[in-house]
Amino acid sequence: MEQSTRPIERGTPNFTGPCEGSGLVFPNNSRKDSSKALWILSATRGITLGEPAIFAQRRKLNEATSALADATSIDRLVDILCASGRSIAASDGVTVIRREGNQVAYIAEDALAPLWTGKRFAIEACISGIAIVQNRPILIADIYADDRVPHAAYRPTFVRSMAMYPIGLVAPVMAVGAYWRDPREIDPGTAALLAALARMAGTALSRIGRPDAKLSVG
Repeated sequence: MEQSTRPIERGTPNFTGPCEGSGLVFPNNSRKDSSKALWILSATRGITLGEPAIFAQRRKLNEATSALADATSIDRLVDILCASGRSIAASDGVTVIRREGNQVAYIAEDALAPLWTGKRFAIEACISGIAIVQNRPILIADIYADDRVPHAAYRPTFVRSMAMYPIGLVAPVMAVGAYWRDPREIDPGTAALLAALARMAGTALSRIGRPDAKLSVG
């Protein structure tokens, strides 16, 4: 097929290739209609070229939701949270935490540099513990501007902002945290996706059982 030599206007997607033969029509060759058609094609054919970040985050949440519905052990639940949490949050790291009496244990992580896996902290002396005890998410745009954060534990790490979500339908016994290397307000879309992940993990946890009874890591 002869390749068009017409210059592509800056900011206008090049539809040569994936749209060819798709049956999609771009009325009046407008930029708005062309962009809309590209996203329709992406959704129906699994094309991720130029996929908006929030679309990728939602797709990962859907995959995690399906996996959590099939999870039959705490180990599997933790694996799913680690494997999917960072992509869902578009973050630089995630951790999974469980409550152990008056302490919290960091049992797994996926991060660009080591965080706290294998360490334990007093439950009221860290953000994960506070989120578990108070049964509410905690979003922090700048950890060094928040007195609740144990700054000494964070200084060796890359973390500058974070979001922590308790896991458990009634009385939380776990948590999942997301971390970023720059100070930032956590956008509402990402916050909603993380809340949904924690909620689905809580549903799976209620079906599987207590984490301190079956977890083999940490």
